[in-house]
Amino acid sequence: MKKSMMLRAIETVTKVANVRKMWDTEGEALRKSILKKQQKVALPTKLEKKYAVSKYEVGEHSFFEITPAKKTSQTIIYLAGGGFVLPITSLHYEFIAQIVEETGARLVVPNYPLAPYYHVDDVMAFLKGVYLKYADGHVSLVGDSAGGAIAMSFVQFLKQEKLTFPQKVVGISPFMNFCLDNPAIYEVEKRDNVVGTTALREIRSWYANGRDYTDSLVSPFFGDYTGISEILLVSSTRDITNPDTHLFAEKGLPNLTYYEAGELPHIYPLFEIPEAAEARELIFSFLKRS
Repeated sequence: MKKSMMLRAIETVTKVANVRKMWDTEGEALRKSILKKQQKVALPTKLEKKYAVSKYEVGEHSFFEITPAKKTSQTIIYLAGGGFVLPITSLHYEFIAQIVEETGARLVVPNYPLAPYYHVDDVMAFLKGVYLKYADGHVSLVGDSAGGAIAMSFVQFLKQEKLTFPQKVVGISPFMNFCLDNPAIYEVEKRDNVVGTTALREIRSWYANGRDYTDSLVSPFFGDYTGISEILLVSSTRDITNPDTHLFAEKGLPNLTYYEAGELPHIYPLFEIPEAAEARELIFSFLKRS
């Protein structure tokens, strides 16, 4: 199938701008790059023109609640990706606005703790504080990349804590396994213009904070998902997260829907390109279905 002009533009920009640069670094250069980028946290300013936007605090960290005018009983908690180290961007908020528009749900957007200053236990504790504010209602989790991994791992945390599960979980290009031991990852890495494994090998030690990489709070690939009503995972084959997501799908969980596209970039459903239309519609309809 012929690539759209928009997709070709994204591929060109990611390559020319060397989006992968940070992900191919390590040591002090990586840490400096991360700390600089952590200063640039996007805000839902544009969404305030159309929706009620409120900010709340849980401990040291904040979350936004974006509510449509029409009353809704559905809450979607959106966990933005960023390799466990980078904050939410305007691209995420553009996609979040579309989720609100398509589903009519209230969107809750946590600014969860980021490595290297914080680790998995900090993230889970913070999200517990956010989640419990809405757990009595119809709650779903959606996340992209690292956010997709955190959404899946948070289910494992809820299981450990014996708390109510979300109705649905959606992972977009989720990072399922921090072991990084699947040889197929390194073949895909040659074609992935967005993410690389070099930095992830260092980030995983910060994030895991002594937990084994096979711990399901660190690598959701190893989790138990019985009891969750429905899970949707969306992936694409030009993405280093794909080999492990594909392998996870092969487990054949009865509550899992898996959608895999061809040679499209990491988190491609967030981009308004023709190639993402089918995946977007699947995500929106999945979330709307009661």
